[in-house]
Amino acid sequence: MNGNLSNGNGITARELGVFEILYESLKIYKGYFKLFFPLLLLAYIPINIVMLFFHSNAGEILAAVQNDTANLTAVMPEFRQMVVLFLVRQVFVCLLVAGFTYVVLAKYTGRDVTGHSVTDFSFSRWIRIAFTAILFYIIIGFSAFFIFPLIFFYVAFVFHANIAAVSGMRGFRALALSYTLVSGRFFKRLLYVVLFAVMQFGLIYTIAILLRGFYPAVYGAHTAATGFLTVTLNVIIDIFASFFVMVQSVWFVNVLSFMQKREWLAQQTLNKGANNQN
Repeated sequence: MNGNLSNGNGITARELGVFEILYESLKIYKGYFKLFFPLLLLAYIPINIVMLFFHSNAGEILAAVQNDTANLTAVMPEFRQMVVLFLVRQVFVCLLVAGFTYVVLAKYTGRDVTGHSVTDFSFSRWIRIAFTAILFYIIIGFSAFFIFPLIFFYVAFVFHANIAAVSGMRGFRALALSYTLVSGRFFKRLLYVVLFAVMQFGLIYTIAILLRGFYPAVYGAHTAATGFLTVTLNVIIDIFASFFVMVQSVWFVNVLSFMQKREWLAQQTLNKGANNQN
């Protein structure tokens, strides 16, 4: 699947607004949830089991950064562990990026998909996407001390994983194509990134509050039963949060197809002008 949507339907006609993207995402997420469900479990159960045994206290790390450099040195092992767990989580999420982007492209190019084809496609592109995602987060990590480069690189490369999923590109080539899709409309892309991030945080926070009473009293001290309960609850939260992986996929397909259509129209205009001159 190469992502060429020139003959797709309404999603290709123009760039969608925020609420239109949310609406399209909700339709696809609901309509194809049975196909996604095994992939959601494959992505989220392993990482939540790992995180059960390697729990880092982000609050202590932030307090150490704010209060005392000596304290920061003391929590550095936990900080490194937290970074590694974050990257491992993103690697597993890459499975969802592949599957969701594949389904969105299939839907808007009129192709049939099955649960088997979604899973096969996701695993076939997993390493490519994970490599690109790790490169992306390395760049973000090095720019984290400077707010403007951090914002610029995050927005410019926001479509890196989707591109790696549906094209032959990986690494810097995928990042470069993402920059191409973002450039010219940077502040609009930035606005969408901020709005989707705020919505995602709000959704996760709300679900976590609703489920808070079901968690074990002491997080991190588990029996088999409380460990199973904690993993189950965390997977439920992650499944709700995965809706925004779909949002990202629909947004990417819309931007990609719109850019392709705009280039096609420009080329048709040039060809027509050349024919008139002849």
